[in-house]
Amino acid sequence: MRVDRGLIPISIDVDSQWSRTARPHEYETEFLKAYDLASLQEYQQILSTRRLLPDGGFDLDCGAPDRRTQLSVLLETSGWSEYQYKLETMIANPGYGVSSRIMHGSGPAVSMTADRSRVTSIAVAATWTEAVNPPTIVEEILGCADQIRALRPRFTVWGDYSRYSLQDLEFQHDRHVKFLQEQASYIV
Repeated sequence: MRVDRGLIPISIDVDSQWSRTARPHEYETEFLKAYDLASLQEYQQILSTRRLLPDGGFDLDCGAPDRRTQLSVLLETSGWSEYQYKLETMIANPGYGVSSRIMHGSGPAVSMTADRSRVTSIAVAATWTEAVNPPTIVEEILGCADQIRALRPRFTVWGDYSRYSLQDLEFQHDRHVKFLQEQASYIV
């Protein structure tokens, strides 16, 4: 398995002997092991290429922006309610649950859950796997991964804040919050 910069699966290579060596009730465990290994490899790639953020965090595309991006996005808000909404969207860590398009019995053949930082489960209906070939299973898992990717929020900064240090942005942010709060108090 390979994952993207958001630690979501982008490809899964299944050995031709896999369906003979792994039992259908073991597929979920096997896919999660492959996912954990692929995630670890992505972290190792980040460390080896020094793709670290200035605040020391990992440079991942997980929908949880680094502090610099947070401040820049918040500085671009024009009202208190917009500020609160964007802040809540940035700091909340909702879980995402998706299902494959194929149903088996009374439920989905494949389902996946994730949060902002990782996939937390990959469920595969064991009785369904007995009736399909491994590429079909892989296709459904990758379809779920695409749904998770689409659900994660994106934060776009329109202005150029590169000339400001993090401390400058913090100072501007504090002033901006006070301005928005004062503005909101006049409206009430």
